[in-house]
Amino acid sequence: QLLNLPLIVCIKLVCIPDIFIMQYIILLVVLPHAFAWRGENEIDHSRTHAMILDPGTTPETSVPLDEQILYETSSGETKTVQSFSVPVVTPPAGQDQSQVIQHARELFQGYMDELPSPPQENNCPTDQINSRAFVFAIGSIFNDDSRRTQKLKSDLATGRLDTPETVRPAMFPAPMTCQLFAVVKKGFRRMWTYPSGGKNRFWALSLHEDTAESPPVLGSLTEVDIDWFGMMRPREADYDVLKIPPEIVVMSGTSKSLRDMYPCDKLFVFGYGYHHPVANMPTGLSDIFRVENRIKNRSPFNQAPDKTEIPTLKLCELGQERVGNKIFCENNLMANYGHVLTQSYIDIIMAGILETGFTTKVGEFTVHGGASPDIISGRYLFHVIIAKIFASTTTWPVDEVKGRRVLFINDRACPRNGNPIYTPKEKLHAPHGGGISSSVFAKDIDKLYNMIDAAMKDFPDGRAMIEMRIEGEDVCEKLVKVTRWMDNQLEKEDSLWDLAYRRVPKEHEQLPVPAQSCQYKMA
Repeated sequence: QLLNLPLIVCIKLVCIPDIFIMQYIILLVVLPHAFAWRGENEIDHSRTHAMILDPGTTPETSVPLDEQILYETSSGETKTVQSFSVPVVTPPAGQDQSQVIQHARELFQGYMDELPSPPQENNCPTDQINSRAFVFAIGSIFNDDSRRTQKLKSDLATGRLDTPETVRPAMFPAPMTCQLFAVVKKGFRRMWTYPSGGKNRFWALSLHEDTAESPPVLGSLTEVDIDWFGMMRPREADYDVLKIPPEIVVMSGTSKSLRDMYPCDKLFVFGYGYHHPVANMPTGLSDIFRVENRIKNRSPFNQAPDKTEIPTLKLCELGQERVGNKIFCENNLMANYGHVLTQSYIDIIMAGILETGFTTKVGEFTVHGGASPDIISGRYLFHVIIAKIFASTTTWPVDEVKGRRVLFINDRACPRNGNPIYTPKEKLHAPHGGGISSSVFAKDIDKLYNMIDAAMKDFPDGRAMIEMRIEGEDVCEKLVKVTRWMDNQLEKEDSLWDLAYRRVPKEHEQLPVPAQSCQYKMA
């Protein structure tokens, strides 16, 4: 019924200052009538490939550009270059994932073979029935260069790309995939329940089946095929594949469900997550180690936590006012196997939404991102609204963070996740490094952080989270460095992303303005 509410109701609710949660749930449901996000490009079928690599020290190759680039380093020095460097990564021994990929391909084919036929009342001719698969993305896949560079990393990891001539084709992005924003109306919940493990030890997002009353969940749809599913599975092996009825997936820009859009196709819609509802986790996030077999049966979670193996334990030295009593803090970190909630992971998602569709040229190459926060807030308000809706349709562990049972840290200067947003070197706390997910020009990074924080503060749970976030340079001093495959290039500041985000104009030159490839529009 709410789908039929007129736009004026939505506007009135948005303007009521104290009804935050209702504001965004209502906005979500009437959003198709208020805005139309139209991606004018075709959906790419093979954007995300993943391989977990141990970066270490790797050889590199230099890739020439068809123009000279002037850029300013973190030390203030200006350099003119006509090339950038790329690591030549090879898979470590023991990480042959061909069997996992093959099993995933068989699993995908099984899902497709079991798809029911379209409803009989749709009167579909047999020769017009196709089978389609869509992944419903809820987290870091929102970020364009997070998706793209996973494929690049996987391509480089084949070991066949070791010269400028072979690397160049891999560096060219596939045609921009315009995100198709959609809302799952019911039956699912987005929660911070995936434990990353390793040295990272941060909580990532999962989709949970939840039959209890739950808010809508904003995500994006990408049409995928058997190759995408196979290559993605090693990265998502700790998740269940959750089937989502296409009838409850409502497309932004319309009041139509995915089933309405494809009435004569067999549809497989899925997300990555767990079958356990929030009711099965009364204690909080740490219950995932107890209830979810995929997690509790893998190392190190299949044994009692070892205090010597918790890389975040030194956070408990930050003082009672910030982390609680030291023994209390240590006990809770142990119960969580050292996992903390991190701002850098939230930034990947929020920056990805704010920067979606934007591209910045570097010679003949392209980086996904680069639009200034001023331009976004002034001309692309729908990106800001989508970021707010993402935050307001996520279940946040507010009570646990308030009670210091889960630590929420500002790790922007020492990011925990595997591929954080590009972070200017001068904003990092040495020896910590950054990543190459979509971001903004180096000079705009603080504005981006402020925009993300403002979007979170726009509703009560987000505001409470920011208020309880643990700040300070000493946070980074308590954390071990996370190594990444692009560390050498980012340390030298000679990667493609350094040239894109640190570029300055040469004399009489006007820098190219980041292009919005998807031409999203307000209707």
